[in-house]
Amino acid sequence: MKRVDINITVGPWFFDFVTECEIVSTWDTLTDICTINLPKNVVFKRDGEVLTNIIGGDDAIFNAGDQVVVKAGYDGELKTRFMGRLMDVKPRRPLELICEDEMYILKQSFIDRTINLKKTTLRALIDELLLYVDIFLPDDFRIIQDIEIGDVTVKNTSVAKVFDWLRRKLGIVTYFRPNFDENNDPAPILVSGLAYDTDDNYGIKREVNDQGVTTISSSGLNSDKQVKFVFGKNIISDDDLEIRRDDNQKILVIGKSKQSDNTVLVSEAGDRGGEVQLINFPELTQDQLDQFVQDRLSKIKYTGFSGSFNAFLEPATFHGDVVNYNNSDIPEKNGVYLVKLVRTTIGT
Repeated sequence: MKRVDINITVGPWFFDFVTECEIVSTWDTLTDICTINLPKNVVFKRDGEVLTNIIGGDDAIFNAGDQVVVKAGYDGELKTRFMGRLMDVKPRRPLELICEDEMYILKQSFIDRTINLKKTTLRALIDELLLYVDIFLPDDFRIIQDIEIGDVTVKNTSVAKVFDWLRRKLGIVTYFRPNFDENNDPAPILVSGLAYDTDDNYGIKREVNDQGVTTISSSGLNSDKQVKFVFGKNIISDDDLEIRRDDNQKILVIGKSKQSDNTVLVSEAGDRGGEVQLINFPELTQDQLDQFVQDRLSKIKYTGFSGSFNAFLEPATFHGDVVNYNNSDIPEKNGVYLVKLVRTTIGT
């Protein structure tokens, strides 16, 4: 039986044990969250002195913003599962550390002047926002979709709140995800755009066959590997992976496009009375808006399997990866899936 190993670094402290560590990672929220529970009998010492001040202040054990790295795997073969910053510590037993990915830095990055951009693009806006961020992100560590977003005014807010506004108003998601070098050392890549839903967006491609079944392939980020899962080998259970048929889904997509004269074009596609998805993009023609809305509906309303499955720590998997899935007992579930969320739970 394989042994689960974990290495956790929080600021100057190192732990090769944990009561439980849970990492929730998805493009659907602004921030990945890592929760670390340490055993109740842990004693912290510095220069032989027992430390009692948990967080903040003189001689504190932890400080908000401390660098956090979590590596885990089997029998000493460790891979990085999370990189981020310490956000908070709950002084309970067991001791609970709440961590966020590098979006923590963007939440602390405040824009103290007014930014006015006319008829701008997402790329131009983010280039401007990153001038206020205290982490270096070279161009090759930014994957930004080139989307026109109209006029934008930003004043007295954080960079992360601007990204949240883009998500709520325009359906543009922004997040960090790891990019691994040959030594398995990850560096954060900032990604922003329409989440994995167009062929030029990170190389993700959806295709619908004559029977209406959607398949997914990838030629972009992390696409040098298709993560392979086989039921009975590295899958624990897949009871929550279920068929979804487009005729059983009620979804209404409403698109709005504000014009330069302040008039608003509107387009709808789907089922009235269904779940509403609202998208806003400035200065499209009516034909462009109609096509955009119809394309969005076809990407979220489809026939195919959807849901979740439980697996072991290997192979390491991140949202945006493409999973090659095989279940010989229920071959209908076999196929290629796009990963939206990964929840990792580790205990030693």
